[in-house]
Amino acid sequence: MEDSPSSAFAAIMDAAEDDENAAYSGLTLLSCIPVLEEEGPTAKVANPDRVGLRPPMNEARGSVKLLSNTAATTAHSSQSAYVYYCTQYGIRPNSGVISILPSMVGSFTLQELNLSGNFVGDRGLLPLLEVIRLNRSLHTLRLRDNGLRNSGVECLVDMALGHPGLRNLDLGSNHITLGGAKVLLELVRTNHRIQTLLLGGTRIDEQFRQAIANLLKQRNSSTPASAS
Repeated sequence: MEDSPSSAFAAIMDAAEDDENAAYSGLTLLSCIPVLEEEGPTAKVANPDRVGLRPPMNEARGSVKLLSNTAATTAHSSQSAYVYYCTQYGIRPNSGVISILPSMVGSFTLQELNLSGNFVGDRGLLPLLEVIRLNRSLHTLRLRDNGLRNSGVECLVDMALGHPGLRNLDLGSNHITLGGAKVLLELVRTNHRIQTLLLGGTRIDEQFRQAIANLLKQRNSSTPASAS
């Protein structure tokens, strides 16, 4: 007897940690995506209601007015763009972030950004991710001890998957669990530019941390890589 969609959902949820997030990042009901038993005119849909993993996404981004590249480079700095996006996302600007971001208009040439210990949180991360998108040469991002959870990690991965420069990420000492580990594993599998991913002090178990570290080491055999 075939498992029902609800039992499949329960099975996947049982595999996730029981934590205060009550969310399994990347999980969705894929009822609108047909699975064909065979091709051609006689194809039949099998399992129309199924549970699976969707790509990481930042759903809140669809409701904000994004700056064009021209507007950003001619009228904004990294600092003012951050304040602009805080307004768009309805977030109070973090004074620690403001003090670190460059204030020169048109200069989006950050290569390293260390915001460890600024406690931006999941929602506070959203405007910061927009600034990181504008700084296409950024290669190292440190967000250790920022109160990030799985939902924030998913939005971060949504950005990092397409970032042309990002190579090194430090997400240590954040409240990241199995759901976040799943999307981070997807990041290192998909974005081959990622070289290091630091996860020490998170709630991700050793199995997943080791899987991420092994994948990075295999890809960058001549460069030290870590998910420790």
